[in-house]
Amino acid sequence: VVETLPPQALANVAWLFTVADSPHDEAIAVLLVRLRALHSTTHDLSIVHVAQLHQFFTFVRLHADSLPLARSVLSKMPRLVQQAHAVFVGESSQPRSSHLQRTVMAALEAAGVSVQEEVVLTDAAGYGVDGLVVGMQVAIEVDGPSHFVRQQDGLVPSGATALKRRQLQANGYEVVPVLYYEWDKLQGPVEQAAYLRGLGLGVWS
Repeated sequence: VVETLPPQALANVAWLFTVADSPHDEAIAVLLVRLRALHSTTHDLSIVHVAQLHQFFTFVRLHADSLPLARSVLSKMPRLVQQAHAVFVGESSQPRSSHLQRTVMAALEAAGVSVQEEVVLTDAAGYGVDGLVVGMQVAIEVDGPSHFVRQQDGLVPSGATALKRRQLQANGYEVVPVLYYEWDKLQGPVEQAAYLRGLGLGVWS
């Protein structure tokens, strides 16, 4: 089936493996072989699909010990891997600050937490994070409505949000999410500061 899939569908399938955190070596190796046959560069793929491939390649590297076949194929695709990484970092570098994010960052500053905003983590697959506690590997993510999907049990992180958190953590970063539906209930600076302390933020001030 993989042999008949168009490029965009291949990227989507690769991303599904990544989101599901399913290290099936043989299936992933077959997928990589097909990708290698179709693409020596990223020029004929959309930015969305290139980003999916970068996360997929990161997934393979993070699971290298349990994916020997896939790891071997990936090692033969340096140009595609490097280009996907460059595109991903370029997208991560685009400013996307929201009113919610600015409000949270202002509350952190008021609480005495030194945070660098809009940081691209070159040592963590090129992910961009909303804030990074200065001098620590603690990433702050302000998660608005688009970061969640509604299920029977309520709101849960989307596949993309869960994947980002997981890959950041696998690269050695603690991820502290500030959830919009909790933040919006807070009444003023005192409650905001207490909420941030409850997340472990503010203990370094």
